[in-house]
Amino acid sequence: MGTPYIWGHSEDRGQNGFDCSNFTAYVYHHALGYNMSGTSQTQNSSVGVGVSISQMQVGDLVIFDHGAHVGIYAGNNHVIQEGGGLQKVGYLNVAPGKSWANHITAVKRMF
Repeated sequence: MGTPYIWGHSEDRGQNGFDCSNFTAYVYHHALGYNMSGTSQTQNSSVGVGVSISQMQVGDLVIFDHGAHVGIYAGNNHVIQEGGGLQKVGYLNVAPGKSWANHITAVKRMF
């Protein structure tokens, strides 16, 4: 939490910071051993199995605006992500009616 946002940063260890897609790639690699691209557009088109937003579960990859931004569903209507206006790793509220909820375009099951 709180790791700074650095656009395009691909450092695997996250010592200096991440961008959104490098953050998700880092988490899935270290939590599940899953290797995937560090670009949000590729994560949108080429990873996981699509599920409906209503079926979203903790650990699912959440795609915003067709790959412009990504995060990981943390439960209780929150996505943990990097950037997203916060300029650091933190939570976005995606409850119905919240601004970020309106930008979810896909959910990917990664396990």
